[in-house]
Amino acid sequence: VTATNEYLDKSRNIPINIWINGNHKTISTNKVSTNKKFVTAQEIDVKLRKYLQEEYNIYGHNGTKKGEEYGHKSKFYSGFNIGKVTFHLNNNDTFSYDLFYTGDDGLPKSFLKIYEDNKTVESEKFHLDVDISYKETI
Repeated sequence: VTATNEYLDKSRNIPINIWINGNHKTISTNKVSTNKKFVTAQEIDVKLRKYLQEEYNIYGHNGTKKGEEYGHKSKFYSGFNIGKVTFHLNNNDTFSYDLFYTGDDGLPKSFLKIYEDNKTVESEKFHLDVDISYKETI
């Protein structure tokens, strides 16, 4: 439950620096935004992953033509098998999540443990750095 005074005057699009196979671009989208003064990393991470799936097909089978240019060579039927999102706070602290970590046993209860510390960030004082690429495996 978020108290009334815990909301921003207007929703903030979280700034995103994204590197796709080493090529950088900066993104601002209302699909990765919040109107809360303090937000959990999990909430932002989920919104980011949904955006990356819709726009870049990082997990394959997104049902659109978006991301087709990156191919389908990974086990996810996408053009990517390596990825990381880093929360970069204005005080230079950082923490990150592996975008392709599936847990110790591949089950949701294992994967969701990445959020067990319930990190919260001040929504106006961070941006995201995202790196997605493909690396051949043996």
